[in-house]
Amino acid sequence: MKTFNALLERFRNEVASTLLAQKLWARYETAAPREQLALRLLGIFFLIVLLLLVVVLPLHRFNTASIADFRAQQETLAWMQTNRDAIGSDSQKPRAPGDSLMAIANQSARNAGLSFKRYEPNGEALNLWLEQVPFNQVVKWLDALQRDYGVTAVDFTASKRDEAGVVDIRVTLKG
Repeated sequence: MKTFNALLERFRNEVASTLLAQKLWARYETAAPREQLALRLLGIFFLIVLLLLVVVLPLHRFNTASIADFRAQQETLAWMQTNRDAIGSDSQKPRAPGDSLMAIANQSARNAGLSFKRYEPNGEALNLWLEQVPFNQVVKWLDALQRDYGVTAVDFTASKRDEAGVVDIRVTLKG
């Protein structure tokens, strides 16, 4: 508080030392008592208006925007809760307890017209090699694995062959 009072006193001294401030103060002191009262009231009015414009109005705008944002977030949450069953879960086929990742990959690859050159179980993942396969067919197969069984390709490498659209693939599946 002492620092604030010292700064305020210093500011008064700096302002009072200017020529304009001295002229205004001299004019104020020579004014009639009614005019001095009117100037004080006008100063208080401007101080209140300044306080409203600088502090209260920005706080009010922030509060209004925060309330609107909160309501929008509530509506989004309510929509997500009502539509949670429609998103993703009903398009996946349930996995039987005995279905291994290898069985799912093998069956879905056969359905897509693909066959593995080599496979290697790797913990919870499965490394697969496919040779001379159409790239578009592999992409469709991987998409079907993701969509239908929730199996994702965590690592994918493709090497092109001489024939257009035909590639050698190394992919690691997880899920």
